[in-house]
Amino acid sequence: MNSSARKKLIKIISDNTSGSTEVLLNLIEWSKGNTQNPHSLLEMIDLVNKKLKSFSSIQLFIKEFKKVINKNNPDDILNFLNKSIKNIEDRYLILFKKTFPFLKNAEKIITLSNSKTIIEILKKLSGKRKIVVTIAESRPKLEGRLLAKELLKNKIGVEIIPDAFLPNAVERNDAAIIGADIILKNRDVVNKIGSRNLAILCKHFEKPFYVLATSDKFSTKKKYSPEKRNENEIWDFCHRLLKKTNYYFEVVEKRLITKLISS
Repeated sequence: MNSSARKKLIKIISDNTSGSTEVLLNLIEWSKGNTQNPHSLLEMIDLVNKKLKSFSSIQLFIKEFKKVINKNNPDDILNFLNKSIKNIEDRYLILFKKTFPFLKNAEKIITLSNSKTIIEILKKLSGKRKIVVTIAESRPKLEGRLLAKELLKNKIGVEIIPDAFLPNAVERNDAAIIGADIILKNRDVVNKIGSRNLAILCKHFEKPFYVLATSDKFSTKKKYSPEKRNENEIWDFCHRLLKKTNYYFEVVEKRLITKLISS
């Protein structure tokens, strides 16, 4: 793999502000530029297995992709990649059709973080009628701002709030929606930190809490073990008596979920 291709790949797999589907799409686009070099594609798979082993959709993709690469036919590789993109687009269409009956009367919707799935569903919903979306900014990486910018590009009204304002915001919204990075075997959901708070608040205020996920997010895993991230993202101050804890993902128990909607 040449240095330029490697640099682009490292940037993709180091992206900690995008959802797993967006990272997957970026990996597919990178792979389309390297179809003539199966060794580079296999190197990519090794790196992804080390860095992105927690994401069900990405793991499913590379498992199937490796089989195609080993056939050493660039045309087959390109066809597989194009088909993968088409499958993602088709899943969004199916997911929206399943989701719309639950959101058809929800004018004010609350969410958090940055999810390609949520973006696509909200874009399609806004094509049906006017909606306003409240987004928690999602510290420490503030991915909620990225989601807000994407929705604003599509002329969707947005309210951005600090995470601590979630209780007040949930009370005056009609429904909450989140994506999912992993759906465990028992149908508990792994998603961005703050998702569990949002689910608990919805339960308290008797608001529906929907998880929207494409079929590639389902996993055979029974448990999820969170990984600690860079503690200085929380606060770059240090003291011998200070402990800093930073996790990106958490489990939302199925009992807190009004409905898991999948394609």
